[in-house]
Amino acid sequence: MIVTLDRPSSLILAALACLCTANAAIAAPAGTANQGAAKIKAAGNDKQKAKQLALIRLLARAGKHEEAAAGMRALYPDQPPAGDLALEYYRIIGNTPAGWDEAKNGLEKLAATSSDMRYRLALALHLSTRPATRRAAIQTLTSLSTASQPGAERKQAQDAWRSALLALEHSPDHIGLYRDYLAVDADNTGVREALADAQRADAERQPWLLRDQADAQLKEGHPEQAMATLQHALQLAPKNPWVRFDLSRLYHKQGDKKQGRALIEAGLSVAPDDADMLYACALYLGLLDETDAALRLLEKIPATARTPSISRLQNKLAIKSRTQQAIALAQQNRRGDALAHLDHAATAAGDDAEFASLVANAYLDINEASRGLELLRSLLVQPSPSAELRLYYAALLNRAERNDELAPLLDQLDSSPELSDNNRKELRYLQSSLAAHRADQLRHAGDHAAARAALNSALLRDPENTDLLMALARVQVASHEPQQARDTYKHILEREPGYFNARLALARAMSDAGDQTGAQREMATMLANTPADDFDKRMAIADWYTGIGNIAAARTILKSSQKIAPDNPRVLVQAGRIAQADRRYAEALDDFKRANAADEIASMERRRASGYVTAGVDYLSKTDGTPGISNLTSREIPIEMRVPIDYAGGQAFVQIDPVSAEAGVLQLADLYNLRQYGKVLALAPGGLADAPIQAARGTALAVGYQAGDIRADIGSTPLGFAVTDVLGGIKCSHYTETSGMSFDVSRRPVTSSLLSYAGVHDPVTDEVWGGVRSSGASLHVSRDYGRLNGFVDLGYHWLTGRNVLGNTESALRTGFDWSFIREENMRLTGGVAITDWHYRENLRYYTFGHGGYYSPQKYYSLALPFRWTGRQERWSYLLQGSASISVSYEKDMPFYPTDAALQAQGIANSATMVPVYTGGDGHGTGYSFGGALEYRYTPQLFVGGRLQIDRSAYYTPNFAILYLRYRFDAHNGAVPYPPEPVKAYSRY
Repeated sequence: MIVTLDRPSSLILAALACLCTANAAIAAPAGTANQGAAKIKAAGNDKQKAKQLALIRLLARAGKHEEAAAGMRALYPDQPPAGDLALEYYRIIGNTPAGWDEAKNGLEKLAATSSDMRYRLALALHLSTRPATRRAAIQTLTSLSTASQPGAERKQAQDAWRSALLALEHSPDHIGLYRDYLAVDADNTGVREALADAQRADAERQPWLLRDQADAQLKEGHPEQAMATLQHALQLAPKNPWVRFDLSRLYHKQGDKKQGRALIEAGLSVAPDDADMLYACALYLGLLDETDAALRLLEKIPATARTPSISRLQNKLAIKSRTQQAIALAQQNRRGDALAHLDHAATAAGDDAEFASLVANAYLDINEASRGLELLRSLLVQPSPSAELRLYYAALLNRAERNDELAPLLDQLDSSPELSDNNRKELRYLQSSLAAHRADQLRHAGDHAAARAALNSALLRDPENTDLLMALARVQVASHEPQQARDTYKHILEREPGYFNARLALARAMSDAGDQTGAQREMATMLANTPADDFDKRMAIADWYTGIGNIAAARTILKSSQKIAPDNPRVLVQAGRIAQADRRYAEALDDFKRANAADEIASMERRRASGYVTAGVDYLSKTDGTPGISNLTSREIPIEMRVPIDYAGGQAFVQIDPVSAEAGVLQLADLYNLRQYGKVLALAPGGLADAPIQAARGTALAVGYQAGDIRADIGSTPLGFAVTDVLGGIKCSHYTETSGMSFDVSRRPVTSSLLSYAGVHDPVTDEVWGGVRSSGASLHVSRDYGRLNGFVDLGYHWLTGRNVLGNTESALRTGFDWSFIREENMRLTGGVAITDWHYRENLRYYTFGHGGYYSPQKYYSLALPFRWTGRQERWSYLLQGSASISVSYEKDMPFYPTDAALQAQGIANSATMVPVYTGGDGHGTGYSFGGALEYRYTPQLFVGGRLQIDRSAYYTPNFAILYLRYRFDAHNGAVPYPPEPVKAYSRY
């Protein structure tokens, strides 16, 4: 017979009730039967209720929980039953979603108001039916199973405890619960298996937990702890590719690229065919820009195992490989092929923002910024461009320094609600970068206050931004605030001890401030903490040593790197730079070619192609003396051509200077001054009948060579002068960022007067005398102490001339300059200079045997010089001057120091004039003022001029020059400064 329980008739209900009662009586022990009878009695001994209760029980056993619960609520509509029947009531309604909470609350009240273990056990059993409360149930069941309870009840609790445990997910979080049970029932197979499963899951989970822990440690700024955590994780799971990748990437970030690479490559040996391991290794090689190697690894992954992330990386690397090939082609001057590669890559990128950004940046790398910007603009015109695309475009504008377009775009992005946290982070970087760019532009323009204001505004928003702080330090350096700059760099390094560029800048700031010991110490620290295979950093340190002239230290660093990677491009470039410093130009060019260093090669070629031809009109006027004797007006037309001949910047030069000089006409009526000229007093004391104009004309010739620190020349005084001589000199110099030295051996004309420069004819006998030449050596030494520069000049020369008494000169000049402004486009210095001259003879007069040049036996002066030079657009300028005070002593000298007979004849004519120049002490003041201006008319043609005025007791010339210079190669960069007027050979 088939019975339908959904709509039971009264007959069926009665039959079921009887059946239930009979079955219960047969199956249940006596105690249970009595309990059932008690329940029926508690139901009011109502036969109908008994039938209903029997049916409810039958429904519950049949799994009809909703019908059973509905029947129970209908049986007790007002409130749940009391006593033992309450446990059955809550058990039945608790099996339904709607009644679960009601049963929980009811059982909690029963357990709280009674010490009967059955209530607590019923509550625990109820709570064990849901995962959210199962752990709480297990805690109660654990307590009931181990408490002093009757055996049956404890056994019932233990069974429920075991069932609840087995219902748990076999998670590592439950290992303790399983162990608690096994302490009571050690041989239970089900719980033992659950424990084993949980322990295996725990072993698999542990490396991932350690990864999370390492990530948190990195965010807190503890990379060393994170590294130790990842190393432990790798020991637990050597085949876990992502633990290995995280640790390798951390090594890379800390500068140990060699260890990072070795670690990730070792993963291929422990899991060579694992797709995730191949993927992780490819990601790491991508960090190293080893694009093609990364692609080869991804190709080993079967197509069926390639996830969307792997496929995307493969496409990205393929595009990146194309861009790298294009850049290499551009460096080989194959621009057409390079552009073809990038156009192909742009097509492959499609409308993917990240891929298109890679191609756009490559366009910038080959100086095709407009193409790169246009590529991303073509995507931005699409409807609703993503925030990522707009950020990529903003980053490209930032690289191209299109600040006017970048600023409003960043403002739009800042107000966009669709930016993620990572987007916001990128936006803050771009905002800071823009502020730093603007500050750098203002700093280059010399507006330090505006640069500082722009940075301070940005720092209010992001006070610990490293880029902004670095820009602030640059402004402080330019403002001659070395201590503040050092403090800023140190603050950056406190937060980022491994920030190489900040430490390098700190060393430079210390060097500029004169703290060479501290700078060297910083460099030594950096070198000691830089891995042997981090060639970029090690070569940057070598560059610094090369810049300060410590080639030996630079070469030591280079040699250690060459042992590891002799063909590394960065190492080859540094080898070339050191070879250049050693004047081994062929070797340097070879190194640059091996490194494909197009910029370095171009730089060498530019140095070789820096020839020019220049011409000018040089005018000197000194007219406050005696006409025909000590006055001087000269016009020189220097024409110079320089031809490059090697990669050292070496130039051969040829110079032709037509010269005319005159002192005017002797004043025959002025017997007092006339008798102090030539042999007039000795041979014609009564005067002269006539005298020609005192003048000379000729052409000076010179050839020479100049390269770097060496200059050599040989030439002549103007051919056609009364006295013609061979001139020349060799000058060796060596200058670094902090010191300088030069040594000059030369023979040069003394151009103080027509007598000293050209030589003249005696108006009585037509005999030639004069043409004084200074032969000797001079030494210059200087040293920078930050903004302070100290210098010493020493010189010793022999002065000889035709029929002129020989003389010697010793000179000392020392002092210091202070740099008030030292910027990229401007310099302003002022200081103090002390001069000490000594001549053996006093030969400043114009009688026969004298030289016509100022030559005191003692001369001391104190001067306050200044020099201001700079450039603005196409102009370069120089303004300089000084004020001085001096004391001197000159000894008495005879009129004719080289001819005793003439002197005796002069004495015989002493009635007319005593033939002795009376010396004595003197003092005076002086000043000089001058300037130069040069204009780049075209990239090859420059025009300029210079003016100089000197005023002192015995030296009052006015000097001016106008000149043109034509360069063989175009000069399109910033104009050089200070101006470089052509120099007459007489002024070398």
